[in-house]
Amino acid sequence: MIKKIQSSMKSIWPEFHKHKQNTHLNSFYTFTDYWHLWTMSIFILAVTALAPLGIVTLIHYQLIQKSVDSELNLRTERLTSNAKRSVAFFMEERLNALIFTVDEMGYEQLINNEKLAEILKNVDEKKRADKIAKNKDASFYNGQIQTAQYFINTIIPKSMGMMDAVNNLDTAVIEISDTGFGGK
Repeated sequence: MIKKIQSSMKSIWPEFHKHKQNTHLNSFYTFTDYWHLWTMSIFILAVTALAPLGIVTLIHYQLIQKSVDSELNLRTERLTSNAKRSVAFFMEERLNALIFTVDEMGYEQLINNEKLAEILKNVDEKKRADKIAKNKDASFYNGQIQTAQYFINTIIPKSMGMMDAVNNLDTAVIEISDTGFGGK
């Protein structure tokens, strides 16, 4: 294996670096430092080939980082906006129902404990389930209530956690070295 590498290096490596200068032929040479010329040309070639790649890589990295950040912010904003709209709709609906109840019943009936017990008795689970099964509007509003409960209990805590994570911008993942992943 080593011999193959050495033979391939011999085919690439220039021969002039092995020759010693002949003092008898010095007057015929106009330029004698071919080793220096070769080294400089390889260095210039490497810099002109690799420098643009490095610059483009840095620019691409910054663009990707900005796009990922903006995508995370957009998703979080969309999620919280949808959750806010759903909760606001749910709360407005409940408020209108309470206003309707107050307007229909009157203050005197609402402070009467017996009347309140009768109103709450009407909210019995069995009656509620029957009404939902028979009435299309009641079924729709029950779905709205369950959707709001889902958003309040599931989506809002997630979106708040996502928003906190985006605002904190922890760079620990970027700063992990290759050996941190078990590499050598």
